[in-house]
Amino acid sequence: MEENGLYDVILNLDQDFGEVLIEWYQTSKRTEYYQECEYSSPNGDKVIVFIATNCGVPPEQITTIGQQLGEGQLHFGYKDKGCTTKSGNVVDRIFFVIHPNNWGPHQRRFVGSADEWATDKENLASLAGTLTGAAAAGTGAGAAVSGVLGALAGAAVTHGLERVAGQYLRFIG
Repeated sequence: MEENGLYDVILNLDQDFGEVLIEWYQTSKRTEYYQECEYSSPNGDKVIVFIATNCGVPPEQITTIGQQLGEGQLHFGYKDKGCTTKSGNVVDRIFFVIHPNNWGPHQRRFVGSADEWATDKENLASLAGTLTGAAAAGTGAGAAVSGVLGALAGAAVTHGLERVAGQYLRFIG
């Protein structure tokens, strides 16, 4: 954060873009709403901050060495290249999230590239196509069952890798 001029600074609220739905898996599927906001740093840089709606309304100011809001605490995510939020707002490198520390979604749930968003959708479409094709293909029930089981195993591996291979948000406090 220091390299990017965001260590121990106060961010000022510029714009609230509204609610965005974030979904992830821990032991089961979790869905939470966040306010996606734009804050400005003292040097004028724009910074995206996601605030869990059940933690409260976006504060006018956030300090980057720690911020509590209701049950929420400050975290940050880092991407090595510019990317966008699901709603299309540009994130340079660092973004912030305020939510309870035990929620634990990977940072890619908040920001990514258009390719990453497309990949999520393509993976779901591919699984659906595989299941449909497996059920329709083959000359007997054995081929269909084998194809369905293979597709389900692939989905389980993909889901499992997503849960352990992503980068978690970093806790600040």
